Amino acid sequence: MNTSEVQNQIKSILTTLGWSQKRLARELYMEEHDYDDEDEIKKYEEKLKKSLTRKTTKVELLLGYLSFLNNHSEFSEKKFVLNRLFPLACLNDEKLNEMKEFSKVVDKRIT
Repeated sequence: MNTSEVQNQIKSILTTLGWSQKRLARELYMEEHDYDDEDEIKKYEEKLKKSLTRKTTKVELLLGYLSFLNNHSEFSEKKFVLNRLFPLACLNDEKLNEMKEFSKVVDKRIT
């Protein structure tokens, strides 16, 4: 998955959960820190907001956000399934793209 695909997936999950980007940032901040510092939380919110729009954001960071969402209790309460692609060496680019398109159709039908 490339950066924009993961960013879009995160935004889609946030919409489905009814969360804002600020809510995600606050949840992540609280998970990572033992104290509440409003100024630091606001900085974290801006950092997350930028990471969901910049094309240069590392996919690994975004996948961390996805993993957090996937493991959050509200995500599992709604019985969501996080769709993940694991490309196999036996698939050429054409077949891989066909599978991605099929997956998008399935996602639209079940949401």
